[in-house]
Amino acid sequence: METNGKVIANVSTVAPLDMGGKKVGGVLLEGQVDLWVLLTGERLQMVELHIGKGYFHPLHSHPEHESIGYVISGKLEMRIGEEEHTLGPGDAWHHGVGVAHWTRGLEDTRAVEIHGPPRPEYS
Repeated sequence: METNGKVIANVSTVAPLDMGGKKVGGVLLEGQVDLWVLLTGERLQMVELHIGKGYFHPLHSHPEHESIGYVISGKLEMRIGEEEHTLGPGDAWHHGVGVAHWTRGLEDTRAVEIHGPPRPEYS
C-alpha cells in the first residue's frame, strides 16, 4: 500500500518465509522460525520473526550487513561477540558487520529485526 510516498506493511498481509531447516550465514538453522519481510528500502530491511522454543542458529557472522532487533514477546538467548545475553520483551540487540553471534529460542518469541543493507536472500 502506498500512502504519501511511504510504503505501509502489515504482517497479516505478507506471506511468511519458512526458514526452518535452511542455511543462513552459512550455517543450518535448527528448529522453527518464520520470517515476514515487512519493508525493504534502499539501505534497510525490516523483518518480523516468530522463533519457536528450541530454535537454534549456531555461531556465524555476516560480513556484508549489521542487524538491530527488538523482542516483542518471549525469550531469547544470544551470544554476540564474546558476551551472552538473555533477552525478553522490550530488550533490543545489535550485532555489527562481521561480528560472530548465535541465537537460541528459550520460549516461543516474536521479534523485529532490521538489516542494513537489505539481505538479498529475503527480498
